[in-house]
Amino acid sequence: MASAHGKTHADSEDEQLCLATLSDYDAVMAIDRNVYSGLDYLPHGYPTLLQKPGVSAFVLKKGGRVVGFITAEFIDGGQTLLTSAGRIATDCREGGLFSRFTKSVFEQFRGSRGLKYLAFTTNNLNMAANGHKILKTYRIVDERILTTVMMDVSQARQKAPQQTTHFPGLRQLSREDIQVMMSRDPADIKHLFPNGRVLVQWCPYRIIPENADSVYGGGHPRAFLASSGKSLKNCDTTSTEFPGTMLSCSYSFYIKLGHKIEIEVFGTGSEEEMRAHVENHFRRLIDTCSEKEAFVHVSFSRNLDDILHGMKDPFCLRPSGSPINKIFSLEGDYQAVVSKE
Repeated sequence: MASAHGKTHADSEDEQLCLATLSDYDAVMAIDRNVYSGLDYLPHGYPTLLQKPGVSAFVLKKGGRVVGFITAEFIDGGQTLLTSAGRIATDCREGGLFSRFTKSVFEQFRGSRGLKYLAFTTNNLNMAANGHKILKTYRIVDERILTTVMMDVSQARQKAPQQTTHFPGLRQLSREDIQVMMSRDPADIKHLFPNGRVLVQWCPYRIIPENADSVYGGGHPRAFLASSGKSLKNCDTTSTEFPGTMLSCSYSFYIKLGHKIEIEVFGTGSEEEMRAHVENHFRRLIDTCSEKEAFVHVSFSRNLDDILHGMKDPFCLRPSGSPINKIFSLEGDYQAVVSKE
């Protein structure tokens, strides 16, 4: 793991880059207490994130105060350094401090064998404010539309049908199935991933075998479903149709405002097929969530307001009012970024 050392490439002598520790929790949370309007996963996920294998977490101190945080990890078999959870204190957002911070983090990985790219994912609000600067260095490699609703879980538990709608060929995928999928030629599954990336939990994974375990979720597996409009005999992984015309996954976690589930949907299936996927993930949420309400994010290649509106009863859905409605995955060339003045 790269170690942080010395001061950042900054004009001020009081800026220092350090490895984050569990004891930095309160200081990191104090950087910005309203990230994503309360939908941020870091307040509950900080300890797990810092202990995740392969993740390096950094804080930026200015005058001894923690004013910045970011994590970095290798994906794509070491080709790509992915940064996430980045944040900077509101009173430190002028003067290029965050840019100096991230560049100092990138410098920690100079000389890493096989490293070619830098990647991160951001939302429509950041792109509206800073996209003109970001796109000077990075290119968009994938984008997804987010549809966000609130579910009254306690009411849905009483009103929603106990059995989800049956759809021919809808099945759960195993870790081995994901390994097979990630070993496919990207051209064979372009109907699922037209941009050659599997974008889950804001992480853009290339379709290569080395990413299979990360896509599946490692020690915290995501729930994957696939459908083909018809049953594949014994879920035949050698079929040219595998894994199918539509794929989805979901994962739940706690946020400051309560419980949140993110549902990712990929593919070119029918509206009926789409509804079957979403309904199955809703049922999973109802069966496992102990909170009265939950935030639901559904990401797809288009807006799904119409489909979710049609599911508001009996799943007790209502609009969330979240201003975040799109995410962009961006990639830059490592050498070009770290060499840029």
